[in-house]
Amino acid sequence: MILKTNSQKMKICIIDDNVVLSKSIKKFFVEAWNIVDLYHTRHDFMQKKKLDYHVYILDIWLQDGNGLDIARHLREWQKIQAPILVISGYQWLQTKLEWFEIGINDYIIKPFSQLELQARIKSMLKQSKNISTQDNLQYANIVFNREMRKITVAGESINLSKKEKEILEFLLSHQDTFIAKDLLIKSIWDPWYDYNKANNTLNVSICRLRKKLWTSFLLRTLNAEGYILEKEK
Repeated sequence: MILKTNSQKMKICIIDDNVVLSKSIKKFFVEAWNIVDLYHTRHDFMQKKKLDYHVYILDIWLQDGNGLDIARHLREWQKIQAPILVISGYQWLQTKLEWFEIGINDYIIKPFSQLELQARIKSMLKQSKNISTQDNLQYANIVFNREMRKITVAGESINLSKKEKEILEFLLSHQDTFIAKDLLIKSIWDPWYDYNKANNTLNVSICRLRKKLWTSFLLRTLNAEGYILEKEK
């Protein structure tokens, strides 16, 4: 059975240093005409530039790190909302609760059936269709469609760069709230990215957003320390 989102084949990411198990899982899904990328180390996965997977399957213990660090990276830094399923031998309740706090959607305990794994993935994808990240963000006459990553102003489409979209999305999600520049940078850029470069890019991107959205965008700079997107009075 092919797992699909809309009319697309499922694109699955597996991060597991158990070569035999991970290759077996990959074979199972590939034979069903899904697209599967397999990584055996944290380092290999972190080199991936484009994260466009529909679901992530990751083991807790890797040769060069903890799989939960990857989960935190996906949720906190990359803002990835795709379902994450953990493979583990742990069965302690407190450990499982910690996983959910990080943003794990589901887990499966070793040993497991590949049919059960498939069923759990299908269930996660069905639930994810209704999550709030697919809702529109709106401010004045600006509408940000988070699912399609499209922005319209007074009904007209507007072109923004990837970073401009990420910055705008963060601002629209925190309207009428002071947002420190440090927080904005840490939320959008990877933690190892050069801070000065990120700060310069942020300044340029904010300037461009103001020019492109100036009739609707009441963004104030407060003492060069942060911003506040004021709601319409």
